[in-house]
Amino acid sequence: MKDRILYNWNPGRIIRVVLGSMVLIQGLMLHEYVLALLGGLIGLLALLGINTCGAASCTTGPIKRSAHHKTERLYEELDTRQ
Repeated sequence: MKDRILYNWNPGRIIRVVLGSMVLIQGLMLHEYVLALLGGLIGLLALLGINTCGAASCTTGPIKRSAHHKTERLYEELDTRQ
């Protein structure tokens, strides 16, 4: 848990912590506790290094395309003269 908090900081994670803290403080100042809860959740997820998709589970695999498989397109000439 200590490694998750201390390492792998990037600009996106820093921005999420700052914005989450700002929303949390603003929600507490306005007595909007749902907003404060949302800000706290965003800040806590960023602080712990957890993305909204889970711990590094939002990746997709590469697209596999066969070099021999080509789609042949057929075009039809249209007569536009009336």
